[in-house]
Amino acid sequence: MYSRADTARILRVSSSRLRYWERTDLVSASARHDGRPAFAFSDLVQVRTLVSLVEDGVPVRRIRGSLKALRERLPELESPLRELRLSPSGAGRVAVRHGDHLVEPDGQLALDFAAAGDAACLLY
Repeated sequence: MYSRADTARILRVSSSRLRYWERTDLVSASARHDGRPAFAFSDLVQVRTLVSLVEDGVPVRRIRGSLKALRERLPELESPLRELRLSPSGAGRVAVRHGDHLVEPDGQLALDFAAAGDAACLLY
């Protein structure tokens, strides 16, 4: 388990930004230790995904909207940032790999021209 401070240090994000993301339900710690949030490795994955999207220029507002749409479309998911592969898809958009399909969170199918393991490329 990792404290918020350790998580922020490991992922090179400020503790205040991480707290804000927690408060606004973008990320969450799955446990508590001594009454404080504790991040498991899978939690670090969700935070790293969020950091990557922000670093790639996807606005936080767009990410939040995409997560909301994903939760509505796929209610069986507990945490889309943990359970799905999200990638920036140009113009500040997000694409999601779900099974064999590449889709935008609103359900729009996307054409994936990238090789396996590469970032998703979309045709608009």
